[in-house]
Amino acid sequence: MTPAVHRQKPTPIPGPARRSGRKINPVEIRQQWWMGRWLEDIESDPDLEWKKYVTVKGYKVMLVKEKDDPWICAFVVDLPYCMTQALSEEEAIRNAEEAIELYLSASGNSGPS
Repeated sequence: MTPAVHRQKPTPIPGPARRSGRKINPVEIRQQWWMGRWLEDIESDPDLEWKKYVTVKGYKVMLVKEKDDPWICAFVVDLPYCMTQALSEEEAIRNAEEAIELYLSASGNSGPS
């Protein structure tokens, strides 16, 4: 006699991806979750001197400056692991433009949808 197999129903994936009928990519969801958690950690960082959001090539970019650190970090919020840094805000924005271009060319995407 074979044992009964109990299969657990898959957990529904919330959000616009599911509603749009777009194919769900588990890696993308994990990356978005990680990036969201990481961005929350930045919000509560006591070493944060300032933070501001700008739009670069249609993407939301967060610029972050920590106390006692000369570097300004630029994080492209919608592109997991797409980030750069510079010593000035203007240079960080230029570097973010280049990082977005390189990210999109490497991933085969054409831009924000």
